[in-house]
This record gives sequence, C-alpha cells and structure tokens, in this order.
Amino acid sequence: LERNRAVAERLDSGPISLRGAPADTGGLSYRRVRMEGDLDRDRIVLLAGRSRGGAPGVHVLAPLRAADGAILVNLGWLPAPDAATVDPAALPGDGRFRVEGVLLPFPDVDLDARPDTFRTTWFRLDGEAVRAQFPYRIAPLYVRATDRPTPADAPARDLGGQSEPSGPAGPVPLDPP
Repeated sequence: LERNRAVAERLDSGPISLRGAPADTGGLSYRRVRMEGDLDRDRIVLLAGRSRGGAPGVHVLAPLRAADGAILVNLGWLPAPDAATVDPAALPGDGRFRVEGVLLPFPDVDLDARPDTFRTTWFRLDGEAVRAQFPYRIAPLYVRATDRPTPADAPARDLGGQSEPSGPAGPVPLDPP
C-alpha cells in the first residue's frame, strides 16, 4: 500500500528535467520526466511480439544521448506483420528531440544473454543484457514516452499561458506505449 501511494505521488507530481543518464537513480522510478538529446538511430532496439488491438507489432526503444550519458526511451508501438521487424523508414530520424515520459525500472528478467554483436530484436526486456551491448553508459532506468518525441528546435506556441511544441507531431507515427 505504501509503495502504491509513493508511485501515485510521483506520477502526480510535475515532470523533472533530466540532462542525461542520472548516476543516482534512487527515488526516480515512476517520476515524470522531460529530456532533450540526440536519438542514436544506429542502436535502436525492437521489443518484438507486442500487439495492439489484435494487430501484431513492436515497441521501439532508442537511446537518447545527452551530455551526461544516455537513457533508453520506449518511443511506442509500430505495426509489424511478423511482430518482429519494421520498415527502417518508419523509425525515428536523426537529430535532437524532446521527450516526455515516465521513468521506469527495467523488468526483473535474467536471460543471461550476452551477445557478441549488437542485438536489435528482443522478446523480453532484459535491462542488464540490453545495456551491456551499448558502447556507452545507459541509465539503469528507461523512459516510457507519454507523447510523441518532438524535434528540439520545434517552435513553441502560447496556449493561454502554457507553451507546447507546435512542430510536427514527431519523427514517426508511433503510438505511445
């Protein structure tokens, strides 16, 4: 009950800004966050076997690189007829992006898979094994995007005192996870 209350409080609080992969992640799980950085298109990870409304697809995870390290971001779901591969044109483009989402711990999975080469398709998100294959440090938490990433240089528009990106809806037609 106490844990549920703590999670609810964190989700209800305003988003915090992160400038990369935090070294100390204590108290950050289930916090809403805003980040800006460069998506590493060459190291996108697909979480295969994910359906939505009965349609087969994948979740797309990309490292968002910032000055203080990188963090994996679950950008959302894309349709995939075989539930494992997607057209590369549907993946995010290069450039700097803003992301809003929720910081989550990696699931407790012990696949003990240590690939010799970068593995792009996973059926279970083994945080330790996924993180180990990157040539740079990846945070021990990941971000589940709650909205589509927007280019960092997208202009903001005034919405009665609130600013919101007014640029394109995002680099890809991903549905948030």
